[in-house]
Amino acid sequence: MLTTVIQILGMLTWVLLIIWMIINGIPHIRKYRKSLKTAFLSLLKDLDQKIWMTVGLGILFTTLYLTLTYFGSTVFESDQAKLDFFFLLYKHPLEFVYFGLVFFVIISITICLVRSLIKNIYNNRKQF
Repeated sequence: MLTTVIQILGMLTWVLLIIWMIINGIPHIRKYRKSLKTAFLSLLKDLDQKIWMTVGLGILFTTLYLTLTYFGSTVFESDQAKLDFFFLLYKHPLEFVYFGLVFFVIISITICLVRSLIKNIYNNRKQF
């Protein structure tokens, strides 16, 4: 009997706390509603340019992936070639870590270049 009363009091306390939070939160929501609306609209600003940028980067990385897959399938046809490559990785990890870092930098620079190219093409197309 006592545990039931404690449970009911606990649930009542939680309900009152939630009601108190809602009542105190409504003025804050009203206050920031306009800023939330402008923040949402800023996400949609230049949406067509962002879509073209996404498509361009998607094409770039799809082409890169297909090229690397084709290159990997032609170079590493035999199991011995795969095994030799992994032993080379095992024996010289530092060089491959540096290669990975350089590859990351090249990809980042490529993204910046492709973004600026797409932006330039899109802005020049808009002028005509």
